[in-house]
Amino acid sequence: MRSLLLAAAAAAVAATSEVEDLTVTKLTQCQMYRLAVEAGIPAAFIPQMVCTALYESRWTVEAINHNTDGSTDRGLWQVNNRYW
Repeated sequence: MRSLLLAAAAAAVAATSEVEDLTVTKLTQCQMYRLAVEAGIPAAFIPQMVCTALYESRWTVEAINHNTDGSTDRGLWQVNNRYW
């Protein structure tokens, strides 16, 4: 399950290049949903993925958080560089 969610997150992040306005770094809920569908995320997971991205990054594609342990969280779902 975890690897499916990580793969889905990576696919959705990669799909952000398909957003019409490439200068957009903060997505809307509708854009998040559309990108998830286009990335092939199973419909049952889309609400969770969109909600998680809201709380992790406020739907900001380029969100970065530097943690106290020296690791870095990046992107919509704040994927940590130590676990990716």
